[in-house]
Amino acid sequence: MTISPFAPGLFSTQRASTMFVSMRSQLDDLQRQLATGRKAETYGGLGIGRTKSLDARAATSAIAGYLGSIGDANLRLKFMTLGVEQLSKLVGESRTDLSVEAFAPGADGRTVSQRAAESRLKQALDVLNTDVNGNFVFSGRSPDIKPVASFDAIMNGDATGDGVTTLIAERKLADAGAAGLGRLTVSPTGTNVEIAEEAAALPFGFKLAGASATGSGIAATFTNTDPATVDFDVNAQPNPGDRVRIVLDLPDGTQTSVELTAQSGPGPAAAGSFLIGGSTAATASALSAAVTAALDTEVRTSLAAASAIRASSDFFTGSTGTNPPRVIGGSPATATGYGVDPGKATMRWYKGDDGAGDARATATVRVDSGETVAVGARANEEAFRTMLAHLAVVSSETFSAGSTTDRERYRELGDRLSANLGKVPGVQNLEDVASQLTESTVSLASAKTRHEQRRAFLEDVIGSVEGVSDEEVAVSILSLQTRLQASYQTTSILSQLSLTNFLR
Repeated sequence: MTISPFAPGLFSTQRASTMFVSMRSQLDDLQRQLATGRKAETYGGLGIGRTKSLDARAATSAIAGYLGSIGDANLRLKFMTLGVEQLSKLVGESRTDLSVEAFAPGADGRTVSQRAAESRLKQALDVLNTDVNGNFVFSGRSPDIKPVASFDAIMNGDATGDGVTTLIAERKLADAGAAGLGRLTVSPTGTNVEIAEEAAALPFGFKLAGASATGSGIAATFTNTDPATVDFDVNAQPNPGDRVRIVLDLPDGTQTSVELTAQSGPGPAAAGSFLIGGSTAATASALSAAVTAALDTEVRTSLAAASAIRASSDFFTGSTGTNPPRVIGGSPATATGYGVDPGKATMRWYKGDDGAGDARATATVRVDSGETVAVGARANEEAFRTMLAHLAVVSSETFSAGSTTDRERYRELGDRLSANLGKVPGVQNLEDVASQLTESTVSLASAKTRHEQRRAFLEDVIGSVEGVSDEEVAVSILSLQTRLQASYQTTSILSQLSLTNFLR
């Protein structure tokens, strides 16, 4: 009879079976860990480490969301920055392009430089209508609205109203006035010549800003009232070479002056001079005529250029919101003030968001739980309006090749284009916009770097909790296999024991 300690039902048999099952289960789990690189297939299998793992994964998910938003914002800013850089390039080319030496109008009354300005204006409008992933980036809080009207509508008007060309023409008439002297009157009385503004509080034409006279024959008096006046009193005959000067403010904020020099006879007087007559009254009469002629010339040159700039600036100041463009009230040549689209409408060139506040803040991206970066812009910001207004004026004006006054008006426009498109103190320019966009780009880059560093740390935390070391698992598998093999061998030997073998 054989007595085996591993007979079915014995306690030792049950214990050995349980041990083998446990060891086999451990081996299977270690092999799974080696294959997957994970400690467990469920968070419950991580034990007390599951809370740390869940928190780290939640933080990583939030970071992924921030990084996605930063990526979208970076793409937006890249297009915006490239657009502003292109506009700056167009402005730089335009500032140096309108040279009076190249004054050679073609059959359409425009020079090569003017046609180039038209091309640049069209390019500028395209830039301001930039669409990134279905969003118009220069439309403020209305990214679904195309912000800028077409070139043809802006220049020539559309079904909603007049364009900038019409406003410029009307403004020129209003500034020149019915008499063509820039809303000034010239009145000789005996030995006195009075130059006066046409009416009080008149927003059009020249504004008298000062007067002077050299020599002892003529006295100049400037009365700075509303309306202002300048008086030249010919108290005695001036000497040849004596001068009188009138300083005039222009509608676009610039100044010009009329300077006349006394000339002895016989006549006629040269341009910019007046004849010394046979009496002080005759000299005053000659001075009056010379002032009138000089004002007429200034009306067709400096005032015409300033009027065009002012009208275009007024046009581009208007938008879809509560800021309509300023237009002439009534018949332009006799108008005494502005009206709100009298009898007809003026088309609105900008159709995007026109709310109050910083344009950059019209679009923001959240880059962290408590941090946002401003990435907005509006096509009607001052820097953009200034550029568009000047390019529109240059594109719309026409000239005659044989006209001296047209050549001078062309020069006046060129001077204003060069000055106003530069860095004017206190006025937003394209470099300011580019600088602000760069600041936003830097803020995004900083947030991205911070999140990437934090994500790397969290991934290490997750790895330490959820992951396994292949080397450690391999060693554990070898150790368990050795133990399991030894247990099998021991069990096999013990299973062969009998009473006879035991007693030997």
